[in-house]
Amino acid sequence: MNRIKSSAELPLNLIVGASWEGYVIEQIYQLKPRHLEMYYYRTQHGAECDLILVDGLKPVAAVEIKYATAPSLSKGFYNVLDDLKINKAFVITPGDKQYTLDEKTTVCGLQIFLAKVLNAL
Repeated sequence: MNRIKSSAELPLNLIVGASWEGYVIEQIYQLKPRHLEMYYYRTQHGAECDLILVDGLKPVAAVEIKYATAPSLSKGFYNVLDDLKINKAFVITPGDKQYTLDEKTTVCGLQIFLAKVLNAL
């Protein structure tokens, strides 16, 4: 039991990040185009990405899911982009803002990702 009594308590709970991640993955899975497959990626050296979207054999986008208004990414995430030669990366947050984090990475809210990005991949 998580002992969460109200939505106001949710952001303070230890499970909020994992819960948000599961929710986002479920929403993407339900709305993704048929040609895309979804994978989790982690190497033995610690490079990790929450979600890789793949078209056939080609990874087309990396998705990191963060329950934060100002997310930061690890070196391991950027290693994933290099390893898989991915040029499009997204950080999905609970917010409603969209901005560029670096040349490959866009931060956006889940609704923006589902409505504007997912079907364009």
